[in-house]
Amino acid sequence: MYATRALKAMAGATDMSTSAVANTDQYRVNIVHRPKANFAIAHPGNTELHYIIEGSGTVTTGGKIVRKPGAAASTATIEGGESHKVTKGDIVIVPAGSAHMYSEVAASGITYLEVRFVAPK
Repeated sequence: MYATRALKAMAGATDMSTSAVANTDQYRVNIVHRPKANFAIAHPGNTELHYIIEGSGTVTTGGKIVRKPGAAASTATIEGGESHKVTKGDIVIVPAGSAHMYSEVAASGITYLEVRFVAPK
């Protein structure tokens, strides 16, 4: 029920949008909608699980984040990572500190449940 309301609220967004499900000191659960590809990011200390709810795209993980000197962070890409096509029902695990990005996104966008947490060693 909550996911349906969140998806309707995000419909038509022209940039990334999120809807919090539950956020604490130990974890963050959000529904994320990306209407377009994003730049490379990493989250030190937090592992992420993405469960694709709608849409499809290509997720690139691992490797090294590369920024051109003087360029904005929003232009960062990944060098040496692995790319995988994902679609509804797929799950992506991003280990803590790993580079990741949705390098391609379907025309309709991609929506996923994101669970970010501190994973025990």
